[in-house]
Amino acid sequence: MRERMDEREELTPAEAYEAGYRCGLWGPDETSCHVGVLVTTVCAREWARGRQDGLARRVRRGGVIARGAA
Repeated sequence: MRERMDEREELTPAEAYEAGYRCGLWGPDETSCHVGVLVTTVCAREWARGRQDGLARRVRRGGVIARGAA
């Protein structure tokens, strides 16, 4: 996904969801919150849905999860 962002290719809604999920679960980074994720309304909606799902999982697990531990 990072390569696609660097090349400015549009992401799929599934990739936008994944980025939002990672942002919610592990916190923002340069790929999970890249402006390219929010190019279309559909992708922005999927990113927000993924972020909410990630935040919900993080809360259930008791806070920020270390990268790679999920």
